[in-house]
Amino acid sequence: MSRAKLTLLAAAIAALAMVFGPASTASAGSASGRIPVGTVLGNIPAALACPAATSGMTVTDVGGNLSVKNFPDGKSLITGSGQLEVTNTATGTSVVVPSTGMGTLVPQGTGVVNAAAGHMLWEFFPGDVGPGDQATGRLFLIVGSATAQISADGITVAFSYSGHIVEDVCALIS
Repeated sequence: MSRAKLTLLAAAIAALAMVFGPASTASAGSASGRIPVGTVLGNIPAALACPAATSGMTVTDVGGNLSVKNFPDGKSLITGSGQLEVTNTATGTSVVVPSTGMGTLVPQGTGVVNAAAGHMLWEFFPGDVGPGDQATGRLFLIVGSATAQISADGITVAFSYSGHIVEDVCALIS
């Protein structure tokens, strides 16, 4: 899956808590409908979102009623509430975070705008604009509303949010 689609999973995950960030191999964004519990929403390559996850991370829907609707014009809408399990594949350490609210992915120019509200899991790769040290990957649980502008190559070039960072998920799974 493209980095921008995974940023949807900070919207499926952000809104789911819903995508989420950049270039992982998430599989939930291509079809409309309810996301089945047990679906792996993202396989994030080693150390990209969390430096301590030296073998990578997985994000799995472990409960709730998350849904995605894809429209013919390329827009996607993610709604529902659920629980997302984030696992450091190097250590097996995992944490379950809430995923509530809604999120959208809207194609714009050569990139995409990802907007979400609720409990959101937002992933930032090194170099992405967003909270924290931009030289490293970050993964945060944010409550409130957020908007990200994602370039065609999947880089977060603009990010704003109102609300607060509830958890540094990288710290919880390191």
